[in-house]
Amino acid sequence: MIPKLLYQTLFAVLLIINLRSEAQTTTHQSKNPVNSMSAEVSGDQSMSMNVSGENKATLGLLKFTKTDISAFSLAGSLTNSNKTSYAVVFSISPSLKTGIEQVGDLGTFSMITSKETRNFSTDLYRLYFETDHENKNSKVYLTFTLIQDAGEYLKVSGNYHFNAAYDPNPDSQKAMSANNQLPLFNGAERGSKKVKVNGSFTAYLPKIMQN
Repeated sequence: MIPKLLYQTLFAVLLIINLRSEAQTTTHQSKNPVNSMSAEVSGDQSMSMNVSGENKATLGLLKFTKTDISAFSLAGSLTNSNKTSYAVVFSISPSLKTGIEQVGDLGTFSMITSKETRNFSTDLYRLYFETDHENKNSKVYLTFTLIQDAGEYLKVSGNYHFNAAYDPNPDSQKAMSANNQLPLFNGAERGSKKVKVNGSFTAYLPKIMQN
């Protein structure tokens, strides 16, 4: 389980580094529609983000049909005046339906400073704070509020939220629960941190990727 967690949090770190690198290069103005993403992070870490554009709000997907999207992901990144970099990423394979809360598995919030990197994820929340046997508190939840034809694109807007946790030593077996009780590890005893992420988005899905 731990290697999977490290792989997913490493993905979030690499994403931030990539986005920061892209932001430092000269880009030509694009005629493509602009994706946007907001995030409010509260709890043991706080942050507010409202970003747009190809270097700040990045869309990822494998393909989509008239009814659903495969591996729909959004990543928002921000670097403040103190040169602290933040990123919020979520991934879900949703149906193209409005007004219905849909469930995914992976959400991350990352913070990079000159001194440390903190990667909060839904997977770590599941280990250190989840108390529901169906893992309802460690999922990503998304609701589309708009699905609209936009020429060569499909425009989708919506809201999302998830809980995420960070642990300074995820390989440690400290504070393991007995008798398979939840959570599997006592996050408070370990010094684990947790946050809640709420946000909204507008993304344009290129129809060239539609089956």
